[in-house]
Amino acid sequence: MKSFLLFLSICAFFLTLIFTNTGVCGLVLTQGESYTFEFTSLPYHSAYTEDHLAFSFVDLTLITPDAAEFRFSVYENSTEETPIRSELCKSSTGYLEPASSTSWQDLQGIFQINVINGIIELESFRAATVIGNSLYKQTFTVPIPQSGMFILVGVLGMFFAQYARRKLKFIL
Repeated sequence: MKSFLLFLSICAFFLTLIFTNTGVCGLVLTQGESYTFEFTSLPYHSAYTEDHLAFSFVDLTLITPDAAEFRFSVYENSTEETPIRSELCKSSTGYLEPASSTSWQDLQGIFQINVINGIIELESFRAATVIGNSLYKQTFTVPIPQSGMFILVGVLGMFFAQYARRKLKFIL
């Protein structure tokens, strides 16, 4: 029994890793739900000399493509302040700003999605900014709460099986 539970928990763990790292899974949001993602750093990417590139982008799948509508907002420091940009959208979307913009000069910021209608599946956010002649950018995958549940259920099952086995030995 213990071996079987261990096998199931390991399988669930690896399946979760496979699906979440390939973008097959995402965080599903329905009408009225929202998701806020805060990033605290952007790594150096390369030298940059173009006229523009400070951008934010959200990758998502519309589960109800004809009816999906959401608000994508980007903030500098807090959702309490006025957003850098905020638009009503119907598909994956992004903002491109001049490199002279001052967005995210401290290499941190906040993305927020509010679903107005339909169902969407969030996959990732992308952010980039230019400071001087340096480009800083990163893609952030959306953490999926269900990933940890598979591991937790497997570990709890193993502990329960061990507990039950010890209890039965004392009784018998």
